[in-house]
Amino acid sequence: GDVPLDGKVAPSAGVSYVYMEGGEFSVIGELFFGMERFDGQDHDIRLSGGVNWKVPNLFTVRASLILGLSEGAPDHRLIAGVSFDY
Repeated sequence: GDVPLDGKVAPSAGVSYVYMEGGEFSVIGELFFGMERFDGQDHDIRLSGGVNWKVPNLFTVRASLILGLSEGAPDHRLIAGVSFDY
C-alpha cells in the first residue's frame, strides 16, 4: 500500500579532519549529524574515515568507510571514486 511521507526541512552539520602525509596521501575523518527528514524517523548520525591518494597531474583515488551511529543512518557504506585532473 501507499506509505504517506510528510517530508520536512532537515538541517544537518558535520565536521571533518584532514591529515596530509607529504603531497600524495591524506587521511580523512568525518562526523555527520542530520535531523530527521520524515516524522517518526531517527536522526542520521554517521562516522566516516578514508584516504586520498593523489597521482600528480593525473588523478586522485578516494576510498572511505562510513558507519551509521543511529537508527536513521545506514548501517555501513563503502565509497570509492576517482577524480581526474585537467
